[in-house]
Amino acid sequence: MVALIVVLVSCSSKQQEAKVSSSVASSAEGIKPDLAEQEKRSQENVALLGGWTMQNLDWDRAQEDFTRLQELLLVQNPDFVLRSMTKVESQVVAGINIRLTCTGNQNGKTKKVLATFYHDLEGAVKLTELKFYDLES
Repeated sequence: MVALIVVLVSCSSKQQEAKVSSSVASSAEGIKPDLAEQEKRSQENVALLGGWTMQNLDWDRAQEDFTRLQELLLVQNPDFVLRSMTKVESQVVAGINIRLTCTGNQNGKTKKVLATFYHDLEGAVKLTELKFYDLES
């Protein structure tokens, strides 16, 4: 908030107006936001909306999803041994998507696994993507 005090002592009305206008303008310049900087920040934030964000490998939710994936693969693909999680990303939607990049072995071949889990707002979790890629030729 800017306080403006104007003292007028025997000045013509045009001089009074000029003094007030000048004082208001110089006060406003001191608090005027840097619009270019605001625009730059706004563009940076928009670029991130809906995008994937890197997370720590030790994030609780990622660890829980890694365990879910291990249990699922034990049942659906018992020849596959999930070894480690190498990357975790999250995406805010109407809930949250958590994408795990992992490595594992199947029949002597190293594979990369990409698994995405959707966590809805009520706490339910659903596997929405599961892909395997050969790392060795």
